[in-house]
Amino acid sequence: MKRLFFIIFIFHSISFLAQKSVVVELTYPLGDNISFAQGKEIALKKAKEEALRRAGVGEHIRSFTTQFKTNINDDVTNIFSSNILLNIEGSIQSWKYIDKPEKLFDPDLREYYIKLSIEAKVKKYSSKLDPQFVARIDGVLPVYQSNKDNIQLKIIPSMNCYLKVFYLDEDEANIVYPLHTRDDISAEGPWKDKILLKDEEKIINYLEPDTDKDIETGKLIIVITKKQYDFTDSFVDEDGYYTLTQVDKILQWIMKIEPENRSYYFKQFSITR
Repeated sequence: MKRLFFIIFIFHSISFLAQKSVVVELTYPLGDNISFAQGKEIALKKAKEEALRRAGVGEHIRSFTTQFKTNINDDVTNIFSSNILLNIEGSIQSWKYIDKPEKLFDPDLREYYIKLSIEAKVKKYSSKLDPQFVARIDGVLPVYQSNKDNIQLKIIPSMNCYLKVFYLDEDEANIVYPLHTRDDISAEGPWKDKILLKDEEKIINYLEPDTDKDIETGKLIIVITKKQYDFTDSFVDEDGYYTLTQVDKILQWIMKIEPENRSYYFKQFSITR
């Protein structure tokens, strides 16, 4: 029998209150135009999707669990400019390989495939978005000239909150507010962020879009939270600040926060040389 598309899921789950531990075993075919590295990425994505489904999380999980590389593609725009994040009812809190991906050969079908298994801890949300927890976002223009025009970002929240701002271009992802150095980290734990008060205007004017291309797309993700949620998946840049990160780390951080405690905004613009 010819196999055009073949995926096998074997799962079991153990519930711990609102959190489930789900085991998924997956087999995914490697086509002629798919490398082992690409196949691993696709197979892991599908395993995570299945873990969310088996844990009873709602729709739109396919777009949420898309795996991002360092370069930014159109998927992140679709996620933040649509209602995908608003409709997801839970998230993967953590995961690990039970059996790491391996490349195997099916002699009957004369094709290679990838086999792996993961254990994912999935948490269903216990809250909905708070329509009163919002912010006014101003100052982002549709076009900037490289190394000339700084972004004049203004945030005015409806409630006391904590603020995170991420900047993405086609090559990398950064957390640009708050800025922290090694000196901000104490032996007791991560840094402490300053609270942004209700109706207080926060201005961030040090972001300078930069590109070597004729035109490039820049993106801002602005997140306000009712409580402090540390973002620790960042690394030191050449200036000594913890800014370097990845898009998937940003998404994972956002999705671990209960909906009632967060609100996010997405701003996209062009950068010309």
